[in-house]
Amino acid sequence: MIVGTVAKENGDLEAAIKNLEQALAISRVKDHPSSTRLSTADQATLYLELISAYAALRRFAEASQMVEEARGKLATGPEYARIVVGHAELCVKMDDVERAIDMLNGIQPEDLLETFGANQLDILRFQEYFAEARGSNDILALEIRGKQLLLLAQVRERSGNIKGALSTLKEAKENQVRYVQRASLLPNLLDQKNVLADICFTMAEHMYSMRDYAQAVEHYKEALTYKPNDVKALLSLAKLYMQVLFLYFWSTAEIYTQSSKYDLASELLRRVIQHNATCVRAHEISGIIAEKEQNYKEAAKSYDLAWRYGGRQKLTIGYKLAYCNFKSKRFADAIEICNQVLKANPDYPRIKKDILEKTFVQLFKGIFRKRRYRLTEALAFFDHCKYLINGTPEAITICVT
Repeated sequence: MIVGTVAKENGDLEAAIKNLEQALAISRVKDHPSSTRLSTADQATLYLELISAYAALRRFAEASQMVEEARGKLATGPEYARIVVGHAELCVKMDDVERAIDMLNGIQPEDLLETFGANQLDILRFQEYFAEARGSNDILALEIRGKQLLLLAQVRERSGNIKGALSTLKEAKENQVRYVQRASLLPNLLDQKNVLADICFTMAEHMYSMRDYAQAVEHYKEALTYKPNDVKALLSLAKLYMQVLFLYFWSTAEIYTQSSKYDLASELLRRVIQHNATCVRAHEISGIIAEKEQNYKEAAKSYDLAWRYGGRQKLTIGYKLAYCNFKSKRFADAIEICNQVLKANPDYPRIKKDILEKTFVQLFKGIFRKRRYRLTEALAFFDHCKYLINGTPEAITICVT
């Protein structure tokens, strides 16, 4: 049964039918070992998977035969409602929608809730599905269903289920479109179009948070078709266009940098920073270009901006900033940045050996070259510097001065 289900999910319907039929044949044997017996729920699942596979191949005769067998075998069990729903789905695929609705009309909502085990958050959604299946598409029912779907979307959003919220909002939008079409002569048509625009705007915001910018643009545009003067949607769409444009610019600049086309990359980065001075990635790439050109002072300036605007969270930028400060002989700044990185991650690789210790060595050489200390005093001072490698910035400043 499991092999057949996996084959069906992978699109190999013939193999799925073969394995599911074998499982069904084994389950029909009365004296088979207990290890191969199926529970009532598993039997219902087996029949439904086989019916679905037959229907996908448009072998409706075999599918109908399986439905009759399943209804006869599970007529008194708790899984009967699942079989009826499966039969209704088969009727829909056979273009017999009226018969499918008649079947669903014979099932009580509480039976389906008990059978499918719907959770409390989805009970409201299920009730609306059931009402829709019964044909409750009048204006009042559509309005109530729209409010309930929006409420469910808010619940899912607050619980962190953004994909579920998007799915519910999509249904709410479709429901609201039907409502607007039916209410074309009502006095509150403009208000309902505003509701539809708000739904599209919320979907765009969710798409933006998921970084699906193409879908976000489409939903913003759709919101503007229903509410052309919506300032929020216009502003959000303009910001998104700018962000996507800048994303293209600094991505292209990164490619130019890898191809050693530094002038072209710098021009694109200049345009990005001109309109968004806090773009961390643009400042970082500018630092990379300056570092490759061995202009360590300019590289340190760019890395410092990226380090500050990024909230000192990206430690690789901190490492590069400390290195460029070291190369430009700004030893106190290099030590301070190293300690900031080590405070965030005490085990950050190579920063002690590559930068911090070398910085103290250079300080040691410079200071004692000028002051001409005796060897014993120099060694004592150097040991003190090594002791302060993990010290505070205040102690290091005292040591350097």
